[in-house]
Amino acid sequence: MKIPFLSLLLGMVLVPVLQAQTPEKKLAWNNTPLSWQDFEGVPDALNPFDANTNSGFSYSWSLSVKGGESVFLYEVKSWFFPELSWVKNGKKSQELLDHEQLHFDISELHARRLRSTLEELKIDPSSDVKKQLRVLYERTEAARIEMREQYDAETRHGENTAAQQKWAKKVKTDLDSLSGFRTEDQ
Repeated sequence: MKIPFLSLLLGMVLVPVLQAQTPEKKLAWNNTPLSWQDFEGVPDALNPFDANTNSGFSYSWSLSVKGGESVFLYEVKSWFFPELSWVKNGKKSQELLDHEQLHFDISELHARRLRSTLEELKIDPSSDVKKQLRVLYERTEAARIEMREQYDAETRHGENTAAQQKWAKKVKTDLDSLSGFRTEDQ
């Protein structure tokens, strides 16, 4: 009798832990703009802003030797997390959605910048490749965060229409200049 009880107790403890480790739903960046239906999170009533976009980018890599040559493979993806992104009731507007879309576009821009850097990277298998890549990722992520904060400050979170238009043009130009490094659709 003790074994089934122990198994039940262990199951009750492990199931929530394993569920908590399941990745959130995520959408890869593509040329299809976000819609308000993509914002599935519960709005933060204490947050002074009307909406929140949770996005970012990730990378993975491998290094092997084939025929005496180093083969470096990598993947960089830009993601939008619907369950962590939200909009408050009665606040949905095209202008606000455009502002939130640009946050996701800024994540894609930095994913492209990292891909461009990795494409040119000369890998020395005898070096600490993991550390080298981590530094590149962290540098790119810091630049993404800085750009996101500057964007919100200059546009006053989308309320300054002229600044919003300026940023939309800038980000589109930057994305276009790195179009060969766009996130591939899943």
